Amino acid sequence: MKKETISKKKMLEAGYKEYKSNEYQRKVVDKKGTKYFINCKHDSFPNKSGSMNWWSFDMQIETKYGAVDFQTVQWFNENGKYSQNKIINVHKYFDWLWIKHGKPYYENFKRKK
Repeated sequence: MKKETISKKKMLEAGYKEYKSNEYQRKVVDKKGTKYFINCKHDSFPNKSGSMNWWSFDMQIETKYGAVDFQTVQWFNENGKYSQNKIINVHKYFDWLWIKHGKPYYENFKRKK
């Protein structure tokens, strides 16, 4: 699999909007309503070789037992390189989790009469 570099540009191309410095969000909707939101945070920490960078993704869904948070751990490597993943894989994984939990919509769209 070809490795690429994750960047602000790639996040924006994937439908994310920057809402804070180094934080992005993507609203996931279908014809029925808003399914959930995916949040992404880019962190950079100085170390001996320069800095360590990572991008972490999370989502929250409301289940019959209460709200549940899901977060990727080391989905992307240091220096912003994909660790054999693509942003689309994050979307597929979170959608799979949403389906497995009974498709709990964040917001249903109201039908116009």
